[in-house]
Amino acid sequence: MSEDRPQIKISVRRLVEFLLRSGDITEGMAVRDNLESMQAGARVHKKIQKMGGVNYHAEVPLSVSVDMGDYDLVVSGRADGIIYQEKAKKNKKSENENLPDYTFGKGFFPNIKKSKKPEIDEIKGTYQKLRYKEKPDLLHLAQAKCYGFIFLCSNGLEETDITVTYCNLETEDIKKFTESYTREELTKFFTGLVESYRRWSDFTFYFSKEKINSIHGLKFPYPYRKGQFDLMAAVYRCIVKKGLLFMMAPTGTGKTLSTVYPAVMSMGEGLCGRIFYLTAKTMTARNAQDAFSLLAQNGYRGKTVSLTSKEKMCINETVECDPSKCPYAKGHFDRINDALFDLLNNADIFSREKIKDEGRSAVVCPYLLEYDLCDWCDNIIGDFNYVFDPTAYLKRFFAADNGENYVFLIDEAHNLPERGRKMFSASLSTAEISKAKKPIPKVFSKLKSKISSVQRAFRDSFEGRDGDFTVEELNLLMPKLLRLKAGLDDFLDNDEQNYQGIEDLRQLYFDLSFFLDVYEELDDDYVIKVSCRKKFTEITLFCIDPSRRLQKKLSMARSAIFFSATLLPLHYYRSLITTEQKPYSIYAESSFDTANRLIVTGSGVTSVYKQRSDAMFEKYACYIKKVISEKTGNYMVFVPSYAIMDKISGYLLSEEFDVICQTPEMKEDDRDKFLAEFRQKREKSLAAFCIAGGIFGEGVDLVGECLIGVIIAGLPLPQVSFEQEILSGYFDKKYGEGFNYAYLYTAVNKVLQSAGRLIRTENDKGVIVLLDDRFSRPDIRSLFPREWENIVDADIDNINEIIRDFWDRIKPDA
Repeated sequence: MSEDRPQIKISVRRLVEFLLRSGDITEGMAVRDNLESMQAGARVHKKIQKMGGVNYHAEVPLSVSVDMGDYDLVVSGRADGIIYQEKAKKNKKSENENLPDYTFGKGFFPNIKKSKKPEIDEIKGTYQKLRYKEKPDLLHLAQAKCYGFIFLCSNGLEETDITVTYCNLETEDIKKFTESYTREELTKFFTGLVESYRRWSDFTFYFSKEKINSIHGLKFPYPYRKGQFDLMAAVYRCIVKKGLLFMMAPTGTGKTLSTVYPAVMSMGEGLCGRIFYLTAKTMTARNAQDAFSLLAQNGYRGKTVSLTSKEKMCINETVECDPSKCPYAKGHFDRINDALFDLLNNADIFSREKIKDEGRSAVVCPYLLEYDLCDWCDNIIGDFNYVFDPTAYLKRFFAADNGENYVFLIDEAHNLPERGRKMFSASLSTAEISKAKKPIPKVFSKLKSKISSVQRAFRDSFEGRDGDFTVEELNLLMPKLLRLKAGLDDFLDNDEQNYQGIEDLRQLYFDLSFFLDVYEELDDDYVIKVSCRKKFTEITLFCIDPSRRLQKKLSMARSAIFFSATLLPLHYYRSLITTEQKPYSIYAESSFDTANRLIVTGSGVTSVYKQRSDAMFEKYACYIKKVISEKTGNYMVFVPSYAIMDKISGYLLSEEFDVICQTPEMKEDDRDKFLAEFRQKREKSLAAFCIAGGIFGEGVDLVGECLIGVIIAGLPLPQVSFEQEILSGYFDKKYGEGFNYAYLYTAVNKVLQSAGRLIRTENDKGVIVLLDDRFSRPDIRSLFPREWENIVDADIDNINEIIRDFWDRIKPDA
């Protein structure tokens, strides 16, 4: 076979796990999968490999290439161990006349002694009690048989022993299962797998050709907006150069399509293997799906999936992955591959509803179906956590030897620093521990004893302390936590019961595991924060600077594009997102006519805590009344907090205006109803009060007459807290900008995002009103975007006249 022939590559493990999976989904699976990802497998492997002696050859690379007609299927992997003896005289490589379509690469050993039967050893670490294990798992045995097939055929051997070795990760007990197989038996097994996989490899090869051809003929779907071509050129160049790009793109520049299109085009040139479109908001994810759908309407054949949470994907009456309670969990793995193949061959864009429909039709879990779709999709749209979160990232795509050219398109990137802090921080509280302990049946006294030991260690560590403080280490507590982790490992893998409250124990297990992982990696980017309250104590491993950990994930991509309408000041976001010294940056020109927008400040009001009063709130309300009285329409009023919202909105409750207010913990239906108010015909103005930086502060598109004004009542500085003061101290020491990093830059970003709800298209018109004396300060105005150059200063006496003049100047048909 020629090396120039197209290749479809797959690992032995992936081939086996994909084709041979079967049975039900169970809640315990999530725990066991997590265990496998966190287990100390390397230590176990090395110990067993050392015990093997001189004839034990560890981590043996093996590969075979199969002629599938127009392409080769390359199957490869590493056998944990192969036991064979060597001789002085070299063998000739086997020709394998019975398998003319098979070419064996790695795995030929010229000095092997053919008179001695070899042994393939597949090592698996587990927390399961080995005395209960009576036979090897099907998938583990199948993996070893594949290695056995490649090894026998590569070296012209007729028979081998296949061993699956299990080692308990806590006790290091070992149990082996060994069977003997002939080359004929293993050949029949392996060629059967290849034939079963043919429809999948054919799909991959032939669809990839269709996709590439469609990209070569793909045209940009619209006339270019002002500066849009330059944006796309910058994105494409960055991908070519394998760099990072920070893109400040004001509303109206078409930033979603301006990043998606060049990334897709780079895929057509072989520069990009998969696109991850990452965002912090559901609404911006919808924009991304719309962009890919638009390209599909113009001929693009790439597959695109939008990832959604389990709760939103579940079609069962209750979110319970229990085969006795969910028909979609029962036998899911028996049906999933046919459902997946059907879906892939009948659509290119996989929305939440399309996946749910297939789940209902095929009787499979739509949540796991969407995850399986990821493997076959070119474009994955989802939350930041699918790449960056240590507990939620898509592990299948980020193995060290993956080798794909990924491109990350990171929308609303101004959210990434704060999200990064949360993703890399870990907490553990006595309240959570007590909640998990309470329902455990008395029969499991050993586990309850370990939990009690942890509770005592909490008390002894912080006895007499109150409030928030930091500590340097947790020497007394850590040994107890490690013992509890080992106890939970054993319990959840062996003695799991369906008692009421088991979910709390599982959650404790996940939180404890992550806490221990983070503690192991603590460095100067962290502090250990302790909060002692009357009823509970909580420890937080608080990540102050997420840049190094974000950079570690960014290094797994060929290129990353960070874009937002509010990446100001740029040095702040660069310093918290990447350790790259010289990333590229571009500031896109706004395509909107500034004459269609008025930006005005109002003096004599402030939300400074010491100056808050009923008189001040009433003055704020007076400003708002004057603004919204000049033209009937819909206005959003952004405030720093619910307390201020209640005060100001109270002065507007009259028959003169319609007033609605955002409420805490609004559900999706409530949000939709809130936004639906902006599409109603009105005879009087609507004042819609929202929290700056909240759910309506970004990712909301209200075009045309749906929104004609945004009023920002107060500078929304974060509330002074122990954590914010930690940030201030850290960044004051590091950059001399403690207050700016902890408070000011975040507040200004909320202002810019809130203002960005206005003027969503080139035909929109409206007013932005900034109500706080601090908005006139030069240090704050220096943080405003350059297209905000014509700000008009007003006071309570003349603001209505300024607003009226603006509306009089703007003709309805202009």
